[in-house]
Amino acid sequence: MSPTHRRGERAISAIVAAVIIVVIIAAAAASYFFLAPTSQGIQTTTPPKTVEIVFGATLSMTGQLQAFGQEQNWTLSYAVQSINDLGGIPLSDGTRGIVKLVVLDDKTDPSVAQSNLQTLASQYHANVIMGELGGVQDSVAQQFASRNQIPYIGPVYTSVAKTCADCSNAWIFSPFHNETNEAHIFFNWFRTVDPSTPSHNVTVAFFGEGDPAAQANNLGGEAYARTLGYAVCTCDGEHGPPTRLCAKGMAPHTRNRRCAVRNPRSRGCWKSLRGSDVRLPVAAQRSLRRKTSGQEREQF
Repeated sequence: MSPTHRRGERAISAIVAAVIIVVIIAAAAASYFFLAPTSQGIQTTTPPKTVEIVFGATLSMTGQLQAFGQEQNWTLSYAVQSINDLGGIPLSDGTRGIVKLVVLDDKTDPSVAQSNLQTLASQYHANVIMGELGGVQDSVAQQFASRNQIPYIGPVYTSVAKTCADCSNAWIFSPFHNETNEAHIFFNWFRTVDPSTPSHNVTVAFFGEGDPAAQANNLGGEAYARTLGYAVCTCDGEHGPPTRLCAKGMAPHTRNRRCAVRNPRSRGCWKSLRGSDVRLPVAAQRSLRRKTSGQEREQF
């Protein structure tokens, strides 16, 4: 996927996330405040004009994934400010819900994210946990929210939350597909472009990333690619050298193979393709031209 395409998708994700928050807040807040049982019985006093609804998020504001965290922080802040500027969320009893956003930096560290979630629940009494696009804490936050029965709203639905023995999907809300769906969608399309056949062997290279959602995406993608008859090779990390299997799969003697590149952001892996007679999809070629020098380009 080219950088321009990725930037476009991120911009769309930010806009969509802001709109989704506006739509979902009312339902989540109403469910939390007015559908839960109370021991006080029927209220005889006039309800307050406003109530505070705390949205908590642990985001990667620093560290390797800070681009995701800072983007999400801007999106959440913009959405919350817009809602509050309009007077808050109209609730069923005539009051207004004013949203308070609490964002803690997990430094791209799952252990810090876990501690942040505890703080959001115990110190800030978060009514809702917000997720992050591509952050390390997606699976951590979803498990925490589910176990503590706090609604989780985020763009990613991780496989870990689905397989957790004591987790309940009833507390996890995500408007987008999970990683396995994403991998299947890609290959359902790609096999219409370049199917692997006995006379036309196709090798697919996976360029791995470190966060849980990306790892699950790669695992799901590799498994599904094999069922469709593709050979699979994996490159380690975004900046490290390719694995032995990946290097072998792209070796010069494997003539007439084509390589579909997913997550094409690793400069180290790009360099491993030189001289391998690998032909890339158009989008990948465009990304490659932006990443390599003129001398490297000529070898493709």
